[in-house]
Amino acid sequence: MDIIERLRKGIAITEDPFGDLAKEIGISKESLIREIRYYMENGVIDGFRVLADQNKLGYRVNALVAMKMDDCECNMFLENPNISHFYRRKEEKNFPYNYFAMVHCRDDDCLKKFSEELKKRNIPHVIMRTLKDLKGEKRNVHSSDA
Repeated sequence: MDIIERLRKGIAITEDPFGDLAKEIGISKESLIREIRYYMENGVIDGFRVLADQNKLGYRVNALVAMKMDDCECNMFLENPNISHFYRRKEEKNFPYNYFAMVHCRDDDCLKKFSEELKKRNIPHVIMRTLKDLKGEKRNVHSSDA
């Protein structure tokens, strides 16, 4: 089994998470740690993070905001704690937006303020609210009864 693909599914919280994962994959714990260290040193992976359920944390308003900008004042987006993802993409003929932010808010007012800030900066944008989280509902993250 590919180690990276297995790591993407999550690591169980146990007394020896890397040892247990190594047994599952069928390699020694030392080999697993060596491989992970190699991937980190070479920039293939940059660490481990918590995958949080936005709704359970009280973030009920989630939206993908598409923006059209020639130049990006990116710090406004990179430093915003309500933005989990921020991308630049090629514009499409029928969809002329080139920057995208995934915004998570506790209420509608937060998203409205974000939109107003974009309007003040003359940044054309469209807000696409999340209707249903299709992938997050069935996460493959392993957990433990510990």
